[in-house]
Amino acid sequence: MEFLTYDYNWSLVVLSVLVAIFAALVALDLSRLLSITTPVGRQRLILTGSILLGVGIWSMHFIGMLALKLPIDVTYNVFLVVISVLPAFLAGGITLYLISLPEAPRWRVPVSALIFSVGILAMHMLGMEAMEMPAFLNYTWWMLALAAVVGYVTTYIGLSLLANSERISKNRYTKLGSAVFMGFGVVLIHYLGMAAVMFVFDPTHSHGTGVVVNTTYLGYGVSVAAFYLLSIMYKSVSMDRKLLVQSIESELKFQALIESAHDAIIVIAAEGKIVQWNKGAERLFGYPKKDIVGDSIFKVVPKKTHATYQLNVAEFLQTDDTSNFQRMKETTGIAQDGSEFPIEVSIGSWKIAEEQFISFIIRDITDRKQQEAQMKDLIYLDDLTGLPNRRMYTQRLQSMLIRAKERNRQFAILYLDLDNFKSVNDRYGHLVGDKLLVEVSKRIYKKLGFSDTLARIGGDEFLFLLTDTDERQTTEFAEWLISCFHAPIVIEGVKHVVSPSIGISMYPEAGEDAETLVRNADIALYWVKEHGKKGFHFYSQGEQFDNSAFTGRSVLQE
Repeated sequence: MEFLTYDYNWSLVVLSVLVAIFAALVALDLSRLLSITTPVGRQRLILTGSILLGVGIWSMHFIGMLALKLPIDVTYNVFLVVISVLPAFLAGGITLYLISLPEAPRWRVPVSALIFSVGILAMHMLGMEAMEMPAFLNYTWWMLALAAVVGYVTTYIGLSLLANSERISKNRYTKLGSAVFMGFGVVLIHYLGMAAVMFVFDPTHSHGTGVVVNTTYLGYGVSVAAFYLLSIMYKSVSMDRKLLVQSIESELKFQALIESAHDAIIVIAAEGKIVQWNKGAERLFGYPKKDIVGDSIFKVVPKKTHATYQLNVAEFLQTDDTSNFQRMKETTGIAQDGSEFPIEVSIGSWKIAEEQFISFIIRDITDRKQQEAQMKDLIYLDDLTGLPNRRMYTQRLQSMLIRAKERNRQFAILYLDLDNFKSVNDRYGHLVGDKLLVEVSKRIYKKLGFSDTLARIGGDEFLFLLTDTDERQTTEFAEWLISCFHAPIVIEGVKHVVSPSIGISMYPEAGEDAETLVRNADIALYWVKEHGKKGFHFYSQGEQFDNSAFTGRSVLQE
């Protein structure tokens, strides 16, 4: 028994590998289309893919056979060569069908790998039987079994990549690497199968019905034809992909955009059903996307703002020209745990066919509100005592004037100055003086009504705004203020005795505007200072700083 030695035309071997890789590369793009196309489109793509994989695998196999250089003449049975492509077509079509199942069962990859590797081996065996020569084939079955196992494993890994082609296709280097791996998997099955064959010389073993060809030229020709056919299929797949992507590109981009946004983005149908919910919305409101899509937008809108929400949305949808519509609004949201927080909402809308959609871009403005409150404190509050400053006092006085005029009400302004405060500062220092002012503020603040105001306007001067009061009630309050200073104020173990001088102006008798009322309270205060301090005085018409004959009502205490 004479065993024939053989060699390979390595240029054809390289071409066979390249054909396999190119076929796998096209298959990856085709598989990605299968994962996103419609059921009708999937059937057409499976048919196209079965032809693509069949042609690619068969071409690789046939070129690999033509690369074989035997020391005898070899012809090929045309019928068996043509028939050998059928297992590749069937295996490719069934594999693509299983891989593209929408429900993606776990068994699809191992079963597909088995069918695909069996199809390749069947094609290989038929292709080998198509060889007509004065020799017969003697298989080393353990080598053939090894080829089957290696083929199954590489096919399994390749199909796992194919099943995840939508993910791996996003990176061209990853996609190319996957195609190379899948191509080499197919190539290994062929060349390990070839290694399992021994050619035994037998002059009587020749059918003589085959076609004698120049294997090198035929190998190059098949390679060119395979690349050409695969290129046409690749263009066809690319065109299908462009047509499909154009229809879903906007949705994919929109989805990617809203998922990457830090702000919450919610899209609802016109009836209020949530159709889009990004990760920002999950972080802000606490609801996972799977639990809230399809639910009502009112799930994140507090009941107290339902009416306002409906009004704003209705107004927006009914406005043909929304350029002047206030798209940015501040309102309140409610989280999954029931907590409410301030939000800023930007609204937009669009139509697809006859269906209207509304989008909300939502931002949590809790920090901003806190910062605004802090800034407001800096602007409107005294930094030493925390009381309102002159700015806030003036605003509240202006508001009080409007209400008093509308309702024909009285109110009083009290201008308080501490007697002997300068001596405390001079003797003990400004730090002790500041602490004294803080203690004074605490003593006199506690009797104010809800709508009354106490402000520190500088140094040891304070202004009171007593709402809805008359002269008798104001007198009682002034007397109480003076009584607050009967007990010494202890600062750092030292007792300090101070007393108040208070000037009072009543609306409307002492004036009907803010500037006049404050000035006249100051005039009344000056009178107290000039007449012994520690008391209060009501301003009366005609009193001036340089007038020594005051007619105001006053109380001076020893």
